Amino acid sequence: MSRWTDALMGHAFHKQLEESQRYLAEATYPVNAPDQGHDEVARLRKVLAFVDASVRGLDPDIVSPNLLGNLQGPVQNLQSEAVNFFSNGNIGHIANANAQADNLINVLASQAYVPFGAEGTAAQEAATAYQASLEKSAADARAELDRMLRGAKDDFAEFKRAEKSTAERIERMEKRLTDMDAQMSAQLNGYNTAFQTSENARGERFEKWMQGYDSKLDDAFVSYATKAGIATQAIDNLQLQAGKVLGSVIDTSQAGAYATYATEEKRSANLYRRFAISLMTLAALVLFVPEIVQAAHSGLPYSIDWQKALPRLPFSLVLFAPALYLARESSRHRTNEITNRRRQHILTTIGPYLALLPESKADDIKAEVAKSIFSEGGPAADDKTSDTSNLLAQLANLVAKLKP
Repeated sequence: MSRWTDALMGHAFHKQLEESQRYLAEATYPVNAPDQGHDEVARLRKVLAFVDASVRGLDPDIVSPNLLGNLQGPVQNLQSEAVNFFSNGNIGHIANANAQADNLINVLASQAYVPFGAEGTAAQEAATAYQASLEKSAADARAELDRMLRGAKDDFAEFKRAEKSTAERIERMEKRLTDMDAQMSAQLNGYNTAFQTSENARGERFEKWMQGYDSKLDDAFVSYATKAGIATQAIDNLQLQAGKVLGSVIDTSQAGAYATYATEEKRSANLYRRFAISLMTLAALVLFVPEIVQAAHSGLPYSIDWQKALPRLPFSLVLFAPALYLARESSRHRTNEITNRRRQHILTTIGPYLALLPESKADDIKAEVAKSIFSEGGPAADDKTSDTSNLLAQLANLVAKLKP
């Protein structure tokens, strides 16, 4: 064979066309598809048969293999749409498949050397395929109708059997309901009588139980009231004792606080007193130590020369001024110590004393003690200002007499 014959006869179009024809011949028409789809399927089979016969009548030396390439695409699309139609029954897919069949015919029509209807074989095969498609569709429809008829007969027979069984059951149910109605009336009468008798007896028992319960409740209330009174009295006694204990504790703690404060005041008074004595001693030494030292060096009887000691007097007065201030502060802290000691002793010893007095008298004494302890005014330290002024005045007079 020539290479043109090999190219034409070995083209993949032949296998694609054969596959499409076989699929359309073996596919079963969808049950849910409309009736006009039968004509669409028959026309597809007829077009494919005509294309197959026309291609087999081509002269390989005249026709280019590109013609089969142009025909292969529409055949593939036609088969794809046909598969979708037979899968879901959508009529739009089979219409699209026929549109691809139109493309096949248009491609063949573009070739002037392809005979259209002139060859009796192609026309006869196309007509035969169309008739076979219609016969297959009719046979499929007849088989589907027979199947549906058999199913309807079976369903009708089952329905008749179910109807008969249901009628028998309804009859038995009506008879049972009649018997139950008669029995129900008799049982309800018996239940009503028994219920009335039981309710009367239950009411009498409840009345007796309520009377006994009220009596027990009254007795329990009296008993609980007595116990509550005793408990209240005991709680009052405990509260009174706790108050006494708490008062003693408070008095003791406050007395301890005053004792601590008094101890601190004593420490401060002693410290200021020591400072004051030290400064006074130092002031005296400023005046007399030089004279004593000179007497010791001379070894002769020596009398104090006040004229020579007079220039050291201002230095001595400078030391006397803070000495007097510290002495006054020491006196004030000593006074505070004495006051806090007195408060400590009062708080420590007043509790047992007040316990022996009537409550009204004890309250009056408590008020007086509180007023004396917690009043803002207290014994103030003695004012030493006048003494200091007198001392300075006398010192001034002494200095004036000693001057020549």
